[in-house]
Amino acid sequence: AGDSSKITLEGFVKESTPPYQPYTGVPSQLKEDNKVALPLLSEVQVLSIYNKETYIKETKTEEYCLFYRDWLSQPDETVCTQVRGAEMEPLLKEGSVVALNIGVRDPALLVGRICGIRVKGTGGGGATPDKICFRWLKASEPYLVFVPQQEGHPILCLPTAENPIIGRVEGAWVRF
Repeated sequence: AGDSSKITLEGFVKESTPPYQPYTGVPSQLKEDNKVALPLLSEVQVLSIYNKETYIKETKTEEYCLFYRDWLSQPDETVCTQVRGAEMEPLLKEGSVVALNIGVRDPALLVGRICGIRVKGTGGGGATPDKICFRWLKASEPYLVFVPQQEGHPILCLPTAENPIIGRVEGAWVRF
């Protein structure tokens, strides 16, 4: 009953989340003290930060996402990126934008949370590149166990030494 745009997913998508609209201004000139402008990055840019090839502040972007400062544990360590794939539907639909805190990567702190993780490509010329997927972290010992929201998609079990966690999802603009 009611407008589906008012659906909330408690503890994740907050009812008062401002509607997603790209902010193309200069982040330092944002006049709203209660909001922060997070860079909206491509999958390649986020993976570059994960691989320590670049830093958030060095990354060039044309668009930003406005997010309430109080909802973020580390605004300076948080970026936004789009969800690709259906493995987290209906929670995160294809094209949704997530706020990803790349400062939180310790698996012991993330059990029961949604994480952005790197899935290795096949490597080599013309092969499949690395990509980002989103999963619930269900266990951190003896293996990292990442579970999709949607049945029929693979559960990923990885050795703890290969920590593929890019960061913790702290919120989202979900496409309904």
